[in-house]
Amino acid sequence: MEAYYSFFNTELGILRDAHTGNLSDLTEIIENGRPFSNPEFSYQINNPRQVVAHHLAKIKSHYHLNPEWKLNFQYGFQLNNREEYDRRRGDLNARPSLDLQLFTNTIDLFLDHNLKSNWSGSFGVNVIQQANNNIPGTGVTPLIPNYDMFNAGLYAMEKYLKGPLEIEVGARYDYRTLSAARFVQGELQEADLSYQNFSAFAGGLYQLSQISHLQVIWVRHGDHRM
Repeated sequence: MEAYYSFFNTELGILRDAHTGNLSDLTEIIENGRPFSNPEFSYQINNPRQVVAHHLAKIKSHYHLNPEWKLNFQYGFQLNNREEYDRRRGDLNARPSLDLQLFTNTIDLFLDHNLKSNWSGSFGVNVIQQANNNIPGTGVTPLIPNYDMFNAGLYAMEKYLKGPLEIEVGARYDYRTLSAARFVQGELQEADLSYQNFSAFAGGLYQLSQISHLQVIWVRHGDHRM
């Protein structure tokens, strides 16, 4: 069993003249060859700027059922907080114009096998849960809507390898639900969506010589909104 955690935090300054209202302003900046604003040098980061904090935690484990089969489990958690500050008047200058918190949970459970009969493969399930929240108090309509997303996927892959011949097949099915809410011209709009997708592939390779081989691949992919 393994456990892992990391924390990343950064504050980034943005070139003020990169904020242009139209193409004419952008053309003038490019022709000028340098920013029009020329403040004195300082290590202090002023608006516009970005502040990002990212937490990542992961637990990973496996269990050998026998010499040929192994059960694997992994759980991951991420929390990303992003604040973007623009040049604003008065007290608003100290408030972020964009304040997002993104939570992500992932679970992977799968079986690996490596058989003596030249077959190897993996069967498993993958689950992702994600929530995006706009922290209130920015005074600006959120750029990205609030949403809750859930995705569950089942998959299987098999490979046969013997001498110059290699054959591989696989398939995956995903089901996703999404609930979102946003403001459009001051009115709240909500939507509940669901999708399903099935994909499959099959391929074969035969090594004719050390410098040449014959390969055949078939792929099927379908996405359907419910």
